[in-house]
Amino acid sequence: GKTPHVAALQDLTVQSVKLIGHFAHRLRTLRKQHGLSEGETECEEANRFTLEAMFSTLTNVNNDPSRFDDLLEDADRLTKQLRQMYTDACKKVNVQATEPRTLPVPPQTRKMRVADIEDLAYDVGV
Repeated sequence: GKTPHVAALQDLTVQSVKLIGHFAHRLRTLRKQHGLSEGETECEEANRFTLEAMFSTLTNVNNDPSRFDDLLEDADRLTKQLRQMYTDACKKVNVQATEPRTLPVPPQTRKMRVADIEDLAYDVGV
């Protein structure tokens, strides 16, 4: 079965996808409004990751905490990549970049105590 630790990691995974979605949406909006290229505003890896990460939270096939630790590390890397793409695109079209209103997710959950992970997930839980 699914432990509270895994449930917390799943909540943090969903939160990380929200952050990725924030930047992906803003980039697509800039492309539509300012005629930026797809290369400047799309990250195919982030699109695939979003599907994989969300699917992993919907199925109870693999409840290995290390799987979610890996997903959260990938999410952190992709969030940083999309944030930079967004910042660069905003500068190019002279638009003020906005930060998401969602809470950030720590990338190194495998270094955190389980109780701290569960507390953090409580703040962002779905």
